[in-house]
Amino acid sequence: MSTIRNDEVKAANDNTFDRDFSRWAGHEHGLDGLRGIAALSVVIWHFINFFLDTRFPEFAWCDHLFSVLERTPLAAIWGGPQAVMLFFVLSGYALFRMMDSLKELYLAYYIRRFFRLWVPYFFSVLVGFLFIFLFGNEKSNSFNPFYNLLLGYTITARDLLDHAIMITNFSTWKINALVWSLVHEMRLSLVFTAVYLAIRRWGSAVVLLMGICVAFYAIYYIHPKFFAIDHTSIRQSMIFQLNFVVGASIALHVRRIKEVYCRIPALIRKILALAAIILYSNPFPENGKPGILLASGWFVVMAVSSKSTIRFFEYSIVQFLGKISYSLYLFHLIIFLACIKASRGFLTPFQSMVVAVPLVLIISTLVNRYLELPANALGKRISRLIFSKRTTEQESSAGSQG
Repeated sequence: MSTIRNDEVKAANDNTFDRDFSRWAGHEHGLDGLRGIAALSVVIWHFINFFLDTRFPEFAWCDHLFSVLERTPLAAIWGGPQAVMLFFVLSGYALFRMMDSLKELYLAYYIRRFFRLWVPYFFSVLVGFLFIFLFGNEKSNSFNPFYNLLLGYTITARDLLDHAIMITNFSTWKINALVWSLVHEMRLSLVFTAVYLAIRRWGSAVVLLMGICVAFYAIYYIHPKFFAIDHTSIRQSMIFQLNFVVGASIALHVRRIKEVYCRIPALIRKILALAAIILYSNPFPENGKPGILLASGWFVVMAVSSKSTIRFFEYSIVQFLGKISYSLYLFHLIIFLACIKASRGFLTPFQSMVVAVPLVLIISTLVNRYLELPANALGKRISRLIFSKRTTEQESSAGSQG
């Protein structure tokens, strides 16, 4: 009788937790907001970079200021490279939940990923190619080394083919430099079914250990010179797979994580949040990636568990950034470059960038509304057709056996 009573109490507590949590949080709101803030930090990173290490004497103060601030927690605000690692953790979480909902319909998963990733991605490549055709691609002595790295290339049909295939080892600097991360996203999405099945079969601890071993091997035993271009190499994908595994592991244990987080004293939560921000700001650039990965994982935990964090992410402006985050990430850099080149001679560099910022938001919103969302909806619609067809076939088979 006592065992039954204990089970009843536990069930009642679980139901209370679910009701309490559902009143103030939906994990999608938190993750959407986190994704939006991360995308914004990438935009800020590229905006600031234009004014660093330039030949414009009026921007010399930027170099002095950011050389001081880059080793402080404030650097998390413009942590563009860190945001990419956070995106991969978020992808691992979202893909694991998607695989759970699709009930072994792996073809449906691949269809949804294609429409979700590739359609907006390749449209950004075409827009970048169009801007190069219209405004040119010449280097400038006024630009800092980072922006000059993105200019001066000759675009060939092979470049467009490599961008279309998306999984080969090619240079993304020529058209839209940011899509290097999408190359890894696509590769790792293709093999994520194996990650999902491994976690379901052996548990997250075993797969995490395997992921650490693979990343360690890629870092210390595969030399970057083995690849013509390292930033889109298989070696880098082998490193970034660990981010996906971390995100998937959080998704697997999300219910337990929420329960444990809610029991942590408020002061300890604040200390952990501050520690995550410090690690995420990357105070040790040479060896900071493990810390960034840990911080990214903790940010995801906060986004699904922390009441105050979720309330912040539920603000309309943050949700708006989350909604357009993919388009914002894809298009901001090519719009920055187009505005700078198109306005050369009648606007100062600072004025060009000020004009570019609202254009980035407008174009990202339009692309999200008229391309990204319809493409995503089409992928889901095709997935449902596959699901309904499979269900019909299973019912027919069961009826014939009966």
